[in-house]
Amino acid sequence: MATVFLTSAAPPSNPTWSYPYDELDRMKESARRDRFGVHQLTDDPDAADLILYVDNVGTPRHFLTLWSSELFRRYPEKCFLFSKDDYAIPFLPGVYASLPQRWNRTDHTRSGSYLKAFGHNYVPFRPLESPTYLYSFIGKSTTHPVRTALLQLSHPRQYFKDTAPLWPYGDLSPDARRSLEDNYRQVSHESAFILAPRGVGTSSIRLFESLRMGRAPVIISNDWVPPEGPDWNAFSVRISEEEIDTLPSRLESIEDQAAEMGMRAREAWTEWFSVEATFHRVVDWCLDIQSEQGASPSRRPYLKALPQCLHPSYFRMVGSAVRHHFSDRGSSPSSGSPTGASSTETALSKTG
Repeated sequence: MATVFLTSAAPPSNPTWSYPYDELDRMKESARRDRFGVHQLTDDPDAADLILYVDNVGTPRHFLTLWSSELFRRYPEKCFLFSKDDYAIPFLPGVYASLPQRWNRTDHTRSGSYLKAFGHNYVPFRPLESPTYLYSFIGKSTTHPVRTALLQLSHPRQYFKDTAPLWPYGDLSPDARRSLEDNYRQVSHESAFILAPRGVGTSSIRLFESLRMGRAPVIISNDWVPPEGPDWNAFSVRISEEEIDTLPSRLESIEDQAAEMGMRAREAWTEWFSVEATFHRVVDWCLDIQSEQGASPSRRPYLKALPQCLHPSYFRMVGSAVRHHFSDRGSSPSSGSPTGASSTETALSKTG
């Protein structure tokens, strides 16, 4: 059993941080609805076994703000991060939804899911019966070349819809958005398999929505790290990015297993990624990391992320984050730390 202090490092009232507490609110909801009852929340960070930061902002910028926070300075050895960022950099030990394999370390990281998947109520569970489509994909084609390549496939029972022209979805009218969601639900329910190609990050929320709906996902991502625990071979298909031309024939050969795989996918969702399971699983994964670290965890966990920061694509991103960070601090009424960071941590833990 562990006592957990949930918090955020995002400063309040900063218009450049969009919806910074959405992810924290979802994790708190999962904790309230936790069906395992093993781990407990606490309002006292001093007494907590784990301090779990849950934020809805880009990792580099988030880390610079977190680094300045009072809690991290006092308790770096028990601070963890849950991140769904597509360009995740594991500055802190924790659970990352989209971390490339080469940056994954068992004494520092675990792979996770997307909290938003259990908030998408337009993708309910329905057992597979007489599917119309062998496989389907509805999503943006522009987030990774493998998605563009998928659109070149041909099969009489495939369904593809490129939603890139509809992006950003938030700008759609309520009716247009409902229509898109209805189409996604209907086509998914009528599909034996749902394609889950990687996007900007190594993972895809579509993978976890597939599990929720009771459909076997076809995972197309060479760099994706499967979350530990579920038997992924029992309910999913994994195809390398270089072999997508074999996808139609491979799925045809196992279509008679699709219904059973779909039920197993739903079981995995319920046990590992649903709103009632997520808090428990994330805390367990963090405890696993603590166990791997041994009796003397690093008080400078961010040092393990430095090699990744030196990679050209990440170096540019970190440089941009540093500029934003000091710009924010310059406009802050408090010169000691990001606006309201420590008071926000305390207040947020007691809300909801």
